Amino acid sequence: MSVAIWFELALLVAFGAAYVVAGTYPDRARQFPQLIALVSLLLTALALVQDYLAGGTRPASPQTPLTAGRATEPASPQTPLTAGRATEPASPQTTEPAIATSRVAKAAAIIVVATLAGAAGGFLLSVLLLFLGFAFFFGAREAFWRHAAWSVGVSVVIYLLFDRVMGVPLLAGLLW
Repeated sequence: MSVAIWFELALLVAFGAAYVVAGTYPDRARQFPQLIALVSLLLTALALVQDYLAGGTRPASPQTPLTAGRATEPASPQTPLTAGRATEPASPQTTEPAIATSRVAKAAAIIVVATLAGAAGGFLLSVLLLFLGFAFFFGAREAFWRHAAWSVGVSVVIYLLFDRVMGVPLLAGLLW
């Protein structure tokens, strides 16, 4: 058996033990640890079955849908998308670090703004702004309203799950 299968078996034992240990907690205190343990058990069991059926082998790196199942060739300056146009190949030394720096700066700004909004307006506002910010800067701009609906939906689910089901109060913020 592969190392991945042994590791997933060890995780199953660890999450099973966490579920059993959480059973000794008082009623309201054990709900969250047991929920986390059950979700982790389920996801680990699915990964174990997938690895076992695949023979314990997974690809070393994820493949994009465009390159899955076929060998890829190095990019050439004239691809079908740029054929017929005069293009100069961009220097990877100059564009990739600039793009990476820009993405990190945007992500850091989103996190800082969402955290400050959370201190002022509470946890739910923070989650909403975090999802909206990442959807706006890193998602498809034409699907912004769909992403906005998802962020509102996730915020409502978080509120219902924590506040109503588990009885865990969320941060209200200074304005509430």
